[in-house]
Amino acid sequence: MSRNKYPEETERKILDAALHLFMTKGYDNTSIQDIIDSLGGLTKGAVYHHFSSKEEILDAVMREMDKEAYRFLQSVKENPSLTGYDKLKFIFEHMTGGEEGSFPMPTAPDMRKNPQMLSRQLASVYETLAPDFIQPMLEEGIADGSICTDYPRELAEIIALLNMFWLNPLICREGDSRERMIKRLEFFEDMMQKQGVGRKDGGGDHETNK
Repeated sequence: MSRNKYPEETERKILDAALHLFMTKGYDNTSIQDIIDSLGGLTKGAVYHHFSSKEEILDAVMREMDKEAYRFLQSVKENPSLTGYDKLKFIFEHMTGGEEGSFPMPTAPDMRKNPQMLSRQLASVYETLAPDFIQPMLEEGIADGSICTDYPRELAEIIALLNMFWLNPLICREGDSRERMIKRLEFFEDMMQKQGVGRKDGGGDHETNK
């Protein structure tokens, strides 16, 4: 009856097994029975004690995948030594591997084979990533003079969408070379500068480049 004595450990085993199967077989091709079979002794009743459906397991898996990333974003957001622009620059560099260390994102096979996971990532852009993290940093930059834009909400959504999908190597895989990714990063940086986020001379206070 260890599953009753250690419910958190049991839940963790279920989520780890489910994530592995979703990534290797795809969500649609994974059944509840597949998850049960990979758990080495846990019964169907034990799985259903924690989760009522495969969709509920997917929701829990996605929440776990988000937790580490959100902790990282929150720590940057609350850093009093950085301007709004510095915070965005720091996050962007870690997301793209431009500085030592990397943004905490799960490594996985082609995410396009898991449309359910992609749809939940898209929802998280509008529900959490843009409004709770990117937009407040933009607004802080507007207040401290390091960013100049009249569209913090819209720009936050664009930044989040491009970084989550267009610059995500788990999604953009069709023969992309390092040179192709570098051009994307250069374009993204140029676009941000023209929207009043950063300057080519690396300065602080600035005017919007129109």
